[in-house]
Amino acid sequence: MKPLISTPLADIYVLPLHNGDGMNRREVERRAAQSLVKAIFGEEAEIGHHESGAPYIIGREELKISISHSSSTLLLAIGKGEGGIGIDIEGARERLIAVRRKFLSDAELRRAETLAGSDAELPYLQKCWTAKEAVYKCALTPGLGLREIETDTWHHVATARGKTYQLEFHTYNGDELIAVAAQIKTDDAIEL
Repeated sequence: MKPLISTPLADIYVLPLHNGDGMNRREVERRAAQSLVKAIFGEEAEIGHHESGAPYIIGREELKISISHSSSTLLLAIGKGEGGIGIDIEGARERLIAVRRKFLSDAELRRAETLAGSDAELPYLQKCWTAKEAVYKCALTPGLGLREIETDTWHHVATARGKTYQLEFHTYNGDELIAVAAQIKTDDAIEL
């Protein structure tokens, strides 16, 4: 199986999600993720989870992976760098406007307020949300809050607790946005 998206940060594999004959949503997602891992790595491949909840491929722990899902799509990212990888997918949901104060930093909130009511507001919030979710998964830092994750104005990098993360975005399936985050080594870090 070939990745749908291949970038310097990660190979991204995609699987559409379907309603599972009587299964709850969590079980549909779990089975879809396992199915995708088997399609990529072979029938013997299994997903395990670290104490932090982060997924890994049993017997292939050297691979850095991240899994995300929307209501219709499951993603698996395999990182290409030395550090971790984080991925998120999110549709353009109006709810992001209502909860923006819960996930935006003060600087991001000021930028969002300049966009309030415009066509640019929801895409900005969608980009911030997916970036922060991807960084959260990459950081593996207990207690890290989304407001602590700060994205730069152009959404090229994010910082959290002294670490810097490179960001990239891809549009998928119309209005869904995919964000990928990979930690930048300290000597390669970019200031916001």
